[in-house]
Amino acid sequence: KPPMTMTKQTCNDCGEKFDGETYKTLCRSCFIEFKKNELASLKSKVERLERENESLRSTSGGIDADLLKKIAKLERDKVKARSEFRAEITKLTEKIALMTLDKYADAPKAKIITISGIDADLLKRLRQLCHPDKHAGSSLSTNVFTQLSRL
Repeated sequence: KPPMTMTKQTCNDCGEKFDGETYKTLCRSCFIEFKKNELASLKSKVERLERENESLRSTSGGIDADLLKKIAKLERDKVKARSEFRAEITKLTEKIALMTLDKYADAPKAKIITISGIDADLLKRLRQLCHPDKHAGSSLSTNVFTQLSRL
């Protein structure tokens, strides 16, 4: 870096001459005063925001605390209901799949293959896809795999 050159500068605030680098526009005392004012302004903003924050917290934004509790409970109930609904859908889907598989359980292999139109390579890939090890040993995957293995 080239060395900074000190020159006689004129303060933009008070007009006094001072020794300083060429980029400086304020003398030391005006610069300190400028920073104090800047700091006071920021402190004032922080205090105002803290008061607003406290006001909002104490009034809960105008919403009754009991109402907030009720809303939170409704949200929890909604999440629980969705979870139960998904579980029920999964059970029903498995039941339908098992009923469909049971329909073909006693049918001869040739009849199943003719009905389903599955070629041997596709059948092998289907067995791999529904293998119980890939589906945490679910009853649906076990039954589907068993039925496909009978083909």
